[in-house]
Amino acid sequence: MKYFLILFIITTLYSCNKTTNKHKIEFSALFPNNYNAALRWKRFDSIKPFIEQDDYKKMSKIKKKYKDASINSYKILLLKKINNDKYKVVIEREEVLMPSNTLKVNNYIQYWEYDKKYEVWKVKSEIKDE
Repeated sequence: MKYFLILFIITTLYSCNKTTNKHKIEFSALFPNNYNAALRWKRFDSIKPFIEQDDYKKMSKIKKKYKDASINSYKILLLKKINNDKYKVVIEREEVLMPSNTLKVNNYIQYWEYDKKYEVWKVKSEIKDE
């Protein structure tokens, strides 16, 4: 019985230690790549994890913008760390505007922040770089 109690205490302490020492997911180009790929292929459900929970205004703006446009390609021009919880990413997108089939190359500045509550990286804002 004594050994069982000791084993139980050690197991409990070990499992508590695992949950309190969570590591923050490091930011990488994978996050903006996945977000922009979802925009390119109009998989709007796939961008939900990258925006704020229940941010219906942002989602409807994104859908409206890409209703009459499509992204031919995109690339990351800059990935800059502002602080441990914030990154600035500059994206270049080749966009085809419908129905005129006009090809435009636009740069967008995205600010990514770490959401400590959900432990994920989210796009806080995206603005067109003029």
